[in-house]
Amino acid sequence: MAGKPGRPRHRPDALLGDKGYDSNPNRRELRRRRILPVISRKGVPNIKDLRVVPHLDEGASVSP
Repeated sequence: MAGKPGRPRHRPDALLGDKGYDSNPNRRELRRRRILPVISRKGVPNIKDLRVVPHLDEGASVSP
């Protein structure tokens, strides 16, 4: 049997996170893995309307 069992791995284009994950090391690691961090900054008001970001699904990946 060739290959590994299960679904192929898929890297998301972007990752949505809350303010608890706002740190430069977290952002750096996501960028290193070529994942766009969409994380609110601490001390900044929340994003009020996520509908302005096109093609968001519950898996937090952005499709072109």
